[in-house]
Amino acid sequence: MSHQMDAERSVVLTSVAGPPGSPTGEWLARPVHRRSSWPCVVRPFDAVVVAVSGAAAAGLRPASGDGPAAAEAVAIRARRAGMTLSWGEPALLAGAGELCSLSHRRGRESVGVVRDDASLLAELQLGSWTEAGWRTRLARRLLARRLLWRLAVRAAVTGSAGAVGLAADIAFWAGARAASTAAEWRRWTRSYVVLSYHRISDDHKPDQELIDVPPAAFAAQMALLRRLGYQPMTTGELDAIHHDAAPMPRRRFVVTADDGFLDCTEPLRVAGVQAQLFVPTADVGGLADSAWHRAHPTPGWAVDDEPLADWDRLRVIEADGVGVGGHARRHMALTELPADELRAQLDGSREDLARELQRPLAAMAYPHGLHDADVRDAAVAAGFRLAYTTQFGRNGAGTDPWCLRRVPVFRDDGLATVLWKVLTGEPTRRRGRLAGKVGAVGRLARRPSRAALEETTRGRRFLARWAGMDEAQVLAVLDRLHRAGVEACLAGGWGVDALVGHRTRRHADLDLVVPAETDEEVVAAALRPLGFTLRQRSTAAGVALSRRWVWRGARGRAVDVLPLGGRAPFDESWQTTGRVAGRAVTCLSVTAQRAARTGYEWRPEDHEAMRLLNSADPDLT
Repeated sequence: MSHQMDAERSVVLTSVAGPPGSPTGEWLARPVHRRSSWPCVVRPFDAVVVAVSGAAAAGLRPASGDGPAAAEAVAIRARRAGMTLSWGEPALLAGAGELCSLSHRRGRESVGVVRDDASLLAELQLGSWTEAGWRTRLARRLLARRLLWRLAVRAAVTGSAGAVGLAADIAFWAGARAASTAAEWRRWTRSYVVLSYHRISDDHKPDQELIDVPPAAFAAQMALLRRLGYQPMTTGELDAIHHDAAPMPRRRFVVTADDGFLDCTEPLRVAGVQAQLFVPTADVGGLADSAWHRAHPTPGWAVDDEPLADWDRLRVIEADGVGVGGHARRHMALTELPADELRAQLDGSREDLARELQRPLAAMAYPHGLHDADVRDAAVAAGFRLAYTTQFGRNGAGTDPWCLRRVPVFRDDGLATVLWKVLTGEPTRRRGRLAGKVGAVGRLARRPSRAALEETTRGRRFLARWAGMDEAQVLAVLDRLHRAGVEACLAGGWGVDALVGHRTRRHADLDLVVPAETDEEVVAAALRPLGFTLRQRSTAAGVALSRRWVWRGARGRAVDVLPLGGRAPFDESWQTTGRVAGRAVTCLSVTAQRAARTGYEWRPEDHEAMRLLNSADPDLT
């Protein structure tokens, strides 16, 4: 009897495979058979589903037919019903041409499937438009047309596995476009962006470089979007798009702010953008706790003892158009909680909001953005209609409403960077982003930050040529600090070059390590005559150092001073001697240089530095 019941609850899925050793075979051997940059918890099957079998599948077929898109719909319904899913032997395709033909057919048939059952959209490939990166979306816009897609397929099928995957993707969307009405195509492919803020103030406090956006910059960002024709969306419009299949309007954005800091309430109130503020309801009116981010520390994100808005203030901004939603009761990682405590956090948040506010939002933001299927289901059960993550990307009609993507705005983001984030839903710090580099050059000209250029090897080389430190300037800085009684050790690029005997060349900045007890005012007095002023205090990116001071000169030259302390894993051998311009200088040792390069994502030049360190004479240490 149990075997019979298991059989009645079992569904076997069939995917596809390509010829071994071919680009098609390589593409279909990958775990994900579509262009996926920003996947959600709720998403289509990673592998293409072309057929289903099993007694349980018979009653799940849609009315639209029995083709590969119908098989995908059956698989989704079986997954939702908790049935046992397994993969059978894949169907072997002859090559890229057959894969693209299959993709085109799936795209056409998917439109009929969604017409029969719109609730399937978020789990069908037809709903995954915004899961792809901006380059793929642009290629679809240009090529998924009546004749162009065939030309694109012919050009790509003889290429690499990635080219085959792109051709299959374009073929799918060309099929969907051919079968859709104009209104349906707009619904599948239009999207909106959600901007995420935290503090909005002029404090410029240490360790808040990422979250503390000046009010003037925030106002300028909102004004730019308005001038470009972008309009803010209300939660009612979002609910209608995701739950009622309402049309997707053009050029829409959403402004959200997490944690409920008091300083962000007035800028949000006067901006007139229907902003959404998410508060940990048990902490309203109190102070932000360092425990919020202790379990998930991020440099530039410290919020210790910052005041939070109280309920009276929240009621005032609610009356002026700012929606207030939940951020759980306490700011904690929901994915780490047992089921009963998770329910208490989310149900309690809804109850607190309903008790204190006139029109609380049925929306929440996951603390730290951390969520999984259980957390999502708990948000649904608690009555939230929308929930925001910290996953990058834009949102479309096919995005699950409890897994909405957002892109954060940081203090140093110029208007070009913010516009890039609005257009793409993606950060500018990844290599090759022309708009990010243009925005960084603009910021560099205004002197506040070089962060985006510093993220690429080419950018750092450009900075070194244009605003880098030469040997004479490095020695001048060391001499001034020595006369002030500060014994500074060379680290980073200059330190590695001096240590391993590399012919010293310009570097984009000068990294120095000083004793933990060094007085900031003493450093300021030493560097000021050389034209350097303190521009930034932050937590150091590596685990070896406790904090970081960034001093900049008139042309953007940078001196990074890192007090040694805290969790530093150095011993008595952490200092040694190197040479700059033939002169002996104190450096971090090979061991210390290696330790200073742990605990953060390496840049490409860090690999070169590590190679030099590993080949250095052991006697140096």
